[in-house]
Amino acid sequence: MIKWHFTPNLYSKAEVNEINRIAQTFIDETYKDRPGAGKQADVKVARFEGELQDALSRMTRVVNQLNEEYFGFDIFNHVPYSLNYNSYREGDAYNFHMDASSPDAANDVKLTAVLNVSSEPFVGGEFEFFLNGELARIKEMDDAGTLLVFPSPLFHRVKPVQMGCRKTISVWYTGPKWR
Repeated sequence: MIKWHFTPNLYSKAEVNEINRIAQTFIDETYKDRPGAGKQADVKVARFEGELQDALSRMTRVVNQLNEEYFGFDIFNHVPYSLNYNSYREGDAYNFHMDASSPDAANDVKLTAVLNVSSEPFVGGEFEFFLNGELARIKEMDDAGTLLVFPSPLFHRVKPVQMGCRKTISVWYTGPKWR
């Protein structure tokens, strides 16, 4: 099994700008992110529906295809209910963590998908995994329009942004409890 998969240029710069525009209209101020310790970023939760779901349908197709071909996780065959729209500005970061459901949930998070939707250049904000005692930097995540898909239990982080604003969309795909 592969550890992660990235798809460069899944969306063009023009499409990234349109996704950003659409995502703003689906922000749900009544729902707040519950980040792990060590996350400094402006996080908005958006409903994954309507025009936003249409704009991200290519991402959804790719994630499902990658799961079938490489990961083989038992995930529910549905579109996620929501997504996180993350803006990391100067000094913002997210320490090492793994993505997971709350212990009392009836399901578990199996796959994480992160799409770079940065519309302007930024410095820093590198995406890294910590695996088998080593760091693995995913340089491709510096490019707008790139999609990264990985098993949610992998430890990962975003290093501090030094200049500009790094924007991403994070989506989690769930399935039955791990066995």
